[in-house]
Amino acid sequence: MTYVLSDIHGNLQRFESIMTQINLQTNDALYVLGDVIDRYAEGIKICSFVRISATCAGPFPSIAS
Repeated sequence: MTYVLSDIHGNLQRFESIMTQINLQTNDALYVLGDVIDRYAEGIKICSFVRISATCAGPFPSIAS
């Protein structure tokens, strides 16, 4: 499955909720389009998660931004 995410605006609670709901699997892809770090304080944590997940061979190998 392919997922597209945008306009999370640094809301870590919302991001974690979305990630739980979609339950990414090894063959899935998540594309993060933008508006990740403004408004809420946790935007950098979300960016770090996406960056680290894109480089590891764990449950999120196909995350791109």
